[in-house]
Amino acid sequence: MPLCQNVLVTFENFFMIDFLRKAVSYLLILFLSITKILILLMIDTKVAFAAPTYTDSLYIHNLRHSTGITFNSDGTKMYILASMSTNNSVNSSSTDKISEFTLSNAYDLSGISKDANGIADDYVTEGIRGKCGSGWKNSLVNPADLFWNGDGTQIVVVDSTSSSTSNNNNSVCSVGIESSTAYDIDDGMTDLVDAGDDPGFDLDDSGTDVSSANAEAIKGVTFNNDGSKIFVSSPIDGKIYQFALSTDYDLGTASYGGANFSFDTSGVISNDAATAIRFSNDGKQMFVNDGTEDKIFQWSLSTAFDLSSTITLLGNFSIRDDYQNKAGDYNSNIPDHSSVTGVLEGLEFNNDGSKFFVTTGHFSNNTGRQFVMEYALDCPYGIVECEPTLSSCSPTDGATGVGVDHDIVLTFSEAVDVESGNIVIKKSSDDSVVETIDVTGSSVTGTGTTEITVNVSTTFDIETSYYITIDSTAFDDSGSLSYAGINDATTCNFSTGQENPLLDKEVVGLIEAQVEMSHRIIKHTTKSVMHRIEWLRRHKDLDNLNNQNITFQFSDPMISTLSKVIPASTIQDTINENHHNDWFFWSEGQISVGKTGEEESTLARDIEANGIIIGIDNRTNQESMYGVAFGYGEDIVDVGSSGTGTDTKFYSLSLYGTLSRNNTNYLDGLLGISTLKSDLIRKKNSHTLTGERDGKQVFSSVNYSKVINKDDFNLNPLGRIDIGYTELGAYDETGKNALSYEKNKIITGITSIGLLLDSTKQINQGMTIKQMGRLEYSADFSPDSDATLSYVTDPATEYTLTVSNKARDNLRAGIGFDFSTDDGFSAIMNYERYETLGSTHTDTMYFALGWVTNRKTEYGITFNGTDNTTASFDHIKNIKGFDLNFNFDVHPFSEKINQQANLNLSKSF
Repeated sequence: MPLCQNVLVTFENFFMIDFLRKAVSYLLILFLSITKILILLMIDTKVAFAAPTYTDSLYIHNLRHSTGITFNSDGTKMYILASMSTNNSVNSSSTDKISEFTLSNAYDLSGISKDANGIADDYVTEGIRGKCGSGWKNSLVNPADLFWNGDGTQIVVVDSTSSSTSNNNNSVCSVGIESSTAYDIDDGMTDLVDAGDDPGFDLDDSGTDVSSANAEAIKGVTFNNDGSKIFVSSPIDGKIYQFALSTDYDLGTASYGGANFSFDTSGVISNDAATAIRFSNDGKQMFVNDGTEDKIFQWSLSTAFDLSSTITLLGNFSIRDDYQNKAGDYNSNIPDHSSVTGVLEGLEFNNDGSKFFVTTGHFSNNTGRQFVMEYALDCPYGIVECEPTLSSCSPTDGATGVGVDHDIVLTFSEAVDVESGNIVIKKSSDDSVVETIDVTGSSVTGTGTTEITVNVSTTFDIETSYYITIDSTAFDDSGSLSYAGINDATTCNFSTGQENPLLDKEVVGLIEAQVEMSHRIIKHTTKSVMHRIEWLRRHKDLDNLNNQNITFQFSDPMISTLSKVIPASTIQDTINENHHNDWFFWSEGQISVGKTGEEESTLARDIEANGIIIGIDNRTNQESMYGVAFGYGEDIVDVGSSGTGTDTKFYSLSLYGTLSRNNTNYLDGLLGISTLKSDLIRKKNSHTLTGERDGKQVFSSVNYSKVINKDDFNLNPLGRIDIGYTELGAYDETGKNALSYEKNKIITGITSIGLLLDSTKQINQGMTIKQMGRLEYSADFSPDSDATLSYVTDPATEYTLTVSNKARDNLRAGIGFDFSTDDGFSAIMNYERYETLGSTHTDTMYFALGWVTNRKTEYGITFNGTDNTTASFDHIKNIKGFDLNFNFDVHPFSEKINQQANLNLSKSF
């Protein structure tokens, strides 16, 4: 309980010192006038005091004596009860009424419409007088407070008329609404008494008799949360009475069991001054208005909504200064009320206790000074003092990688004392109890401070999630306000054994492998198409520019079908028949192997990739060409040696073209897209985690080169820029302590300069060989990319890895040859090495092989670049439009003998 509020301290021969309460302590400075001695006195209260803040007011002059206030369930409608009887110094006694205001923002007065004088002018009003039976207890002559039942179909009103004016009227009554819409009074009010219901009770009725001659003039009413209890305040009696309702919110089922609370025994609230009464949501704080002193008093209850439990006064808060000096100060037309007192009537909170509202009800000499005043609170229901709250728990909420022998430390907003109850540790997986700890036992220390330490005797399981619950009776503060406790699985939960995943080299290696793969696939597609353009440039004088005598087969059904859609004989016949169109088919395959070295934070990676590009292009003339290419490939990366890795299959579609000037200067361009599908495996101890990830790419390349011819020797300097954008989708792993990866965006940017060399030699008559070589320097300006991940069980804790560009400087070197004979045999072979200086290298083979003996017969070598390497020999002969195909397959690397021969006859239409 606080030591003081606004304290005026006076000592003989001392200056008078006025000091204000602070949240943690008081600093009292005493200055002795005679000895000139300065005395500092620190008073540590260790209580979390509240500080209500006045925020707004609404002038409601026409409602005259506004005695009560409440809201609908979502705070979008506000209801003001006005008592217009002469007993409240109101000139008009024609009616008592309820007014309904619509709020544009829930629990916010600022959106209510006002007229030019600042008076609220947009509301619905319905009379309440006579709605509790035409002769029943004077039928609410002087209504004082109101509260809705649970579903918004009835509103409970109390009568504050004293015995001196109305035959000891002490009634509580329910009034219905005509509308079928909950909380809507626009269609009028219903008299439930005349309808045959039993809508209320008196404090001296059978079953509800409180046995007090002074129990009259009820001015406050409220319910507990489920409507099984109703509470009323009797100011003349100086008490609050508690009644049980056998049917929720049904006043006809009320019974009095003797529970009451007297608030005037110590002179806290003066006689006949108490008005509204309200509780906090948890029922452990009670608030009563003092209408004479304009104060709101706050008490704590040891048991929720129970007036027979221990009730402790916490203090009071005065609205008088705010009413006199702030309310209505925005309009000079509002009557002066700077010296008016004794105005406090209604009280209501918003749904979470972060705001409260009061009504004032002074009306004299036909001049109204009625307001609704709005306040904001530092803490829920903290008009005078805040309940202790949990500032933090250790392990922190959502913590991962917690040690198996970790104690629990609870840090509160203020000092708390141990009372009674348990702290329970449970497993998140099945809510099973791991350990129950009595707060009064030796395992719990720190009572009287803000930090409570719980010594856990149980050894936690590794890689297991836990949470704690705390009874609402376990801790309270010096004002007997209890900590609300924890009864859910999310407020303070943690998992053991989940370290920062970025400390795991396998995780880092897997992330980096996917970034490198994204760059590599763009390079693969771009290089293959550029190889085609280079090949065309070397063979620009040939009429037949088809380059598909080599067949590639893949297990993927789409690319396998595509590679077979134009068989060799059909291609040849089509070209013969439509040669004037200058469309040429081509294909290229590649096999790449590479390695990235191990570093401090990541594992080494072995890279294996293979792919095929199938294209068709058109040479419009000797100076220009355009085409389209479809690619398929597979990129496999092994991270470390435990089995972690990626297996990515990709499809690409590219549009390309070249322009030349004088057959010496060339501008080549490419624009393409790719789709990616990755299967990912991560090993963690003895566990295997798997995932699938989709991706998409867009990329482009522009190449400028110049051909310098000298006899049979060509020198080709070039400059090229490659750019691309990859988006890898989000995915979750499946398995123990799985990780969740967010979407990853990767930008590729490479600029290159280099030199191509080729020479042509006639070995023998009818045999030609073209030797090739290249040397390039590439500057990779791809920006760093961020990969964000979290544990699936802990999405709130994110980890971000910045994958830096480790391939700034690169060299590309290659050699190869084209070999062809006049009788139709051709072979192409290229070898390239791509070296990132000081880091990664990749070795790649490009090849093609075929034999066209005549326009009706072809021979081909087939390479299957799938999981099981296969070599095939094909002999195709066209006989009067039918293709006779002899095929021989061999699996050279199989541990078992696996060979087969096939003979088939087909016709293409």
